[in-house]
Amino acid sequence: MMIELMDFGATLSFFRGVSIGIRRAIAATVGQPEEVVFSWLLGLHIIRNRCAHHSRLWNWRSGTNVKRPNKRKHPEWWQPAMPGNQMGMMLSICCYWLNRISPENTWASRAMALFESYPEVPVRNMGLPDDWQKHPLWKQ
Repeated sequence: MMIELMDFGATLSFFRGVSIGIRRAIAATVGQPEEVVFSWLLGLHIIRNRCAHHSRLWNWRSGTNVKRPNKRKHPEWWQPAMPGNQMGMMLSICCYWLNRISPENTWASRAMALFESYPEVPVRNMGLPDDWQKHPLWKQ
């Protein structure tokens, strides 16, 4: 219950401050190692702050690369590999988490529809491959 009341920065600080056992247990709920989940939380925190300050995200590159899961266990994160410092990867992380947390969600289809509404905006500049809609992480 406490986490639901925390802002994103406090949630990241909480995750950073709890014991490794608790971090591993939390990470296990989304099927990823603790260090991957931590890097994803950090990446999302950076994005959240940019949004809060009305900064652009379209062709922005973060100074921090998020980690990808193990290539043998999770090949879907590597085919094709997206840059770990661009929005394409962060959007894919959101899609993955939402599909794990709420399999009935429609976020991916709404995101696809949004990008289809603006065909003049090249998604490649966000780090998404040309056929990103067919990427295994975006399939529902």
